[in-house]
Amino acid sequence: MKFLKNFIIVSVVSLAIQAVASTNAMSFESIKGMGEYTYEGKFKEKNYSTYQKKAKEKAINSAWTRYIARLPQARQITYQKLDSEFRMDLSPYIGNVEILDETHDKDLKSVQIIARVTIFNEAVDTKLNMASAVNRAGDDASYFSFIFLARQTTSIKSFDDKVVSIEAKSASADLNAQSIQTSEDNEVAKSSETVASTEANLTTKVTTGGSTERKADRISYDVSSPQDIDAAMGDILSTAGYEVVSYDDIVSECGGVEPDDIKFEFSQADDMSRQTRRSAINGAKDCDVTYFSVGTIDIGLKDTDPVSGNQRVYVSVRTQVWDITRKLPKKVASVGPIQYAGLGPDQIVAQRNALILAAREASKSLVDQMNAKGLY
Repeated sequence: MKFLKNFIIVSVVSLAIQAVASTNAMSFESIKGMGEYTYEGKFKEKNYSTYQKKAKEKAINSAWTRYIARLPQARQITYQKLDSEFRMDLSPYIGNVEILDETHDKDLKSVQIIARVTIFNEAVDTKLNMASAVNRAGDDASYFSFIFLARQTTSIKSFDDKVVSIEAKSASADLNAQSIQTSEDNEVAKSSETVASTEANLTTKVTTGGSTERKADRISYDVSSPQDIDAAMGDILSTAGYEVVSYDDIVSECGGVEPDDIKFEFSQADDMSRQTRRSAINGAKDCDVTYFSVGTIDIGLKDTDPVSGNQRVYVSVRTQVWDITRKLPKKVASVGPIQYAGLGPDQIVAQRNALILAAREASKSLVDQMNAKGLY
C-alpha cells in the first residue's frame, strides 16, 4: 500500500513537470545518463541501497556531462570557469530522475543504473549570467541598443533569362556561287549536266553560339518591429546585466537615421546602406552607447506540424553586435542565419511564438559570445 501511495505521488509530480514542459518547451531538457558503482568485499543486502545511491549519482553526473557538451561553444567557455561550483551541488539544476534500467552483477560486484535526468535550463542560464563580466561590472555595465525587424515576403519579381545567339556562316559557299555565275557568263556553251554537277558539290558551314544571362529575383518585404521581439530581447539583455537603451530614444535625444527609413531599406534589401548604418551608429555613439545590434527575422510560410496537428511557422534569424566606442565599429558577436519554428492553433499564434523564440535564442547566443570574451 505504501508503495502504491509513493507511486501515485511520483506520477502526479511527473505529470506536473510534463505540464510545465508543454507551456515552455525550452524550460528544461531530459537527458539519459549511465552510472556504475563497483563495491568491495562480499555483497550484503543491507548495503545495496548505498550501492544504488552511488550508481545513481554517477548516472546524474553522466547526464550532466552530456548536457554541458550540447551547449553552444560560447556558453561552454563560460561554464568551464564554474564547473567545480556546479558539480559541488547539482540539486538546484536537477529535477526528476527516472530510473530506466538497473542491473546488479554479483560476480563483477557492480551496480549499473541508466536514468533519464531532467535539467532546468533557466536555472543554469541564471547561474551563468550572474557570473558574467557584465553582471560583475554592476553600475559600470554598458549601454546596449538594438534594432530588430520582422520581415515577411510580399512579392517576388522574377526575370526571364536573357539569351544572346550568334551564328557564323562560312563564306566559301558564296565565293563558289560567284565563281559558278562567272563561269556561266563566260562559258555559255557548257552543258546543263556540267553546271548541275558543280552546284551539287557546294557546301555551307554554319557555327552557332551565344550566352545566357540570369538575374536574381527581386524580393520585397513587409517590415515591422513587433513589441514582442523588443520585449523578448530586452528581457534577455537586461537579465544578462546590460543597460538596454531604446533606439527611438537615441534618435530623439542624439539624432540618427529614423527607424522608418531603416525599415524601408530592409524592405528592399538584406542590409542597410552604408550611409544609413553610419548615421544610426553615430547617433548611438553620441548617446554613450557601447554596443549596437541590428538583426532581422524573416517569416516563412505556414504548414501543419505532423505530430501535434497545430499550425507551424518557420522563421530565420540573423543579427550582429558591434562595439562602437572607437572610430571604427568592431563586430564582437553574430548569429545566423538560424531557423526556429513556432506552433499554435492558428497562423497568428504560431508566428508570434516563432518570433519570440527566435528573438530570445538569438539574444542568448549574443550574450554567450560576449560573456565568453569578458565584455561588459
